[in-house]
Amino acid sequence: DLGADDYISKPFSVLELVSRIKANLRKRPKKKDILSVAGITLNFLEHTCIKDGKLVDLTLKEFELLKYFMENPNKALSRDELLNNVWGYDYIVETRTVDMHVKTLREKLGDSKDKELIESIRSIGYKFSVK
Repeated sequence: DLGADDYISKPFSVLELVSRIKANLRKRPKKKDILSVAGITLNFLEHTCIKDGKLVDLTLKEFELLKYFMENPNKALSRDELLNNVWGYDYIVETRTVDMHVKTLREKLGDSKDKELIESIRSIGYKFSVK
């Protein structure tokens, strides 16, 4: 088992090849277009964020940062991990960039000290808290 999902022996027709490709593509799990966590819904096709029924205007990086937080709920994420996964390995930025984006994301989501979705974890980074 070397990872092959299908095999066609020669000779074969182009129609058979196309049919098998389509069949294998149907087997693949489809990526979700919508992610909902803790009253926040991200729509990846429309690139929108809805919180408590209201549209939240996010920049591209804020959207990607929130997406990464929502895909990793209740997990302490270091600033370096966030930089690598949201900005990319080849992107040269300061770790304070993450802090500034988290600050504006908190403001836009209406985070307050008593009801904080994005928690600061001292000496580590941040955690998207879902209860």
